[in-house]
Amino acid sequence: MINRAHPEASRTRRTDRPPEPRGMTVADLGVVIAGTALVLALPARAMGWPPYLPPPPTAWLVAIEGLRIPPAVGLVLARVVLFRRGRYGGPVRPAEWLAIGLASYRCVEVAPNLDEAVNAFDAAVRPVALDFGVARWLLSAPAMAGVILSAAATASLRRAVRHGSRMAAASTVILIACGLTLWFWGPCEALRLQAPSAVVSFLLGDFGATNSGRPFASALRSGVAHAPMALTWGLLVAGVARARRAEVRRGEARVRAWT
Repeated sequence: MINRAHPEASRTRRTDRPPEPRGMTVADLGVVIAGTALVLALPARAMGWPPYLPPPPTAWLVAIEGLRIPPAVGLVLARVVLFRRGRYGGPVRPAEWLAIGLASYRCVEVAPNLDEAVNAFDAAVRPVALDFGVARWLLSAPAMAGVILSAAATASLRRAVRHGSRMAAASTVILIACGLTLWFWGPCEALRLQAPSAVVSFLLGDFGATNSGRPFASALRSGVAHAPMALTWGLLVAGVARARRAEVRRGEARVRAWT
C-alpha cells in the first residue's frame, strides 16, 4: 500500500528524500487526528434559523449539517497536505488544491464576515458619511491585493518546488490557503452582495421592477450572486477531473493516491 511513489514526486525528489507513499501512513493518521481535534474545537456559526419561528424540520437540520461536513474534512486534509509537502516536497496536486479550498472556506466561516468588518469600520469612521456598499468594496480591495500577492509568490516558488525544495513546497500550500481564504472573505463576498443589483439594473433597467420582469430579475440576481463561488469551485473540481483523466490515459489509475 505504501511501497509505491507518485511519479510527480519521483521526478522532483532529491536523492536524500524518501519517496512519497501512495497510501496513508501512521504519520498521516496522527496529523488527521490532530486536524479532527482542531475542527471540533473551532466555533460554528448559527444555523440562520429565525429564533421567533418554531424549530426547523429535521430535514433542514440534516441538510445544514451535511453542508458543514465537506469544509471540515477539507481542513483536516489540508493539514495532511501541508505535512506531506513539508516532508516529501513536490508540487501541490489538483486534489490537494480542492482540499485546501475547502479548508479556506471553513476558516472564512470562523472569521468575522465582510459585513461585520464593515460595521466595525463604520464605527471607527462614524463622523465620515460612507455608503455601506462602498465600504464593502474598500475592505475587499486589500483582500484582493493579498490574493494577487499570494498568486505571485506561489508562481515564484515553482522552480524551487520542481528542484525538490521541501520548504518551498510547504510555503506553496500556505500561500494557496491564504490566497483562497482572502478571496472567499473579500472579493467573492463583495461580488455576491453588490454585483447582483448592479447587473440587474444595467441589463433590465426599469423592466426588472415591473410585474412581468420581476421573475427575470430574481433569476438574474440569484445567478450573478452565486457565480463567483460557483466559478471558484468549478475550477477546482475541473482541475481534479482533468488530472484524474490524465492518470487514466497514462495507465496510472489502478492505484489511487490518498488524495
